[in-house]
Amino acid sequence: MIQKGKILDTLAVIGVGLIGGSLAGGLKARGAVESVVGCGRNIKNLENAVQQGLIDRYTDDPISAVAEADMVLLATPVNTLIHILPALSKHMRPNAVLTDVGSVKCEVIDAARTALGDRFKRFVPGHPIAGREKSGAQAAETDLFRDHWVVLTPLEDTDQQAVSLVGKVWERVEGKVRLMNP
Repeated sequence: MIQKGKILDTLAVIGVGLIGGSLAGGLKARGAVESVVGCGRNIKNLENAVQQGLIDRYTDDPISAVAEADMVLLATPVNTLIHILPALSKHMRPNAVLTDVGSVKCEVIDAARTALGDRFKRFVPGHPIAGREKSGAQAAETDLFRDHWVVLTPLEDTDQQAVSLVGKVWERVEGKVRLMNP
């Protein structure tokens, strides 16, 4: 049975493409999030995401995107993610949860451990096993993750409440969550 109701006040999505846009739109369509802030470099893509109802507002500044977020989703290429992590960590709310959607885990975990310091325990690495050949917000689908596996790879010291919240987010968009070692 799919739960209903809000589970997040504000979600920041860094990288509003197929995966980031689909998760944001899926959560909004199901009433699971109050507000979604999208962030990216392509303003036209972000405008399209607003028009599609995937996000509520956008910015090209990752720091302002994460400032009020309960959860931050990193949906960028790994090199970009590693580059912006240090700046983001200084501007996130103290109890914000951080998660990613990359297929590469060791590099991301190492970068997050270095950048996040004490906040590393609120980082929940993830990878949805879903996608399409198309990219960008225009390719996003609110049901993209339905019946698809989403692998979460928390570490021993990862906060269990953070793991639970990230799991609930993916389950809300009908993903099948599985925990694995990184």
